[in-house]
Amino acid sequence: MTTCAVKFCDNKMSLTKNISYFRFPSDPLRCKQWMEKCQTEHLLKKDATILYKNYRVCGVHFEDKCF
Repeated sequence: MTTCAVKFCDNKMSLTKNISYFRFPSDPLRCKQWMEKCQTEHLLKKDATILYKNYRVCGVHFEDKCF
């Protein structure tokens, strides 16, 4: 089950049909910025490729101007 990677967020893709989920960027620099914003320590040890393939951030954590 895909869950949001942001610390303390309990949103799960299969349970929140009205929320979009976004892959981590494949660009290593931008991916690092996302990792830091997620405040989830175990993500800092992961490679950008792994994060892109396996982790998502739900739309709740983005401002409308991001789209």
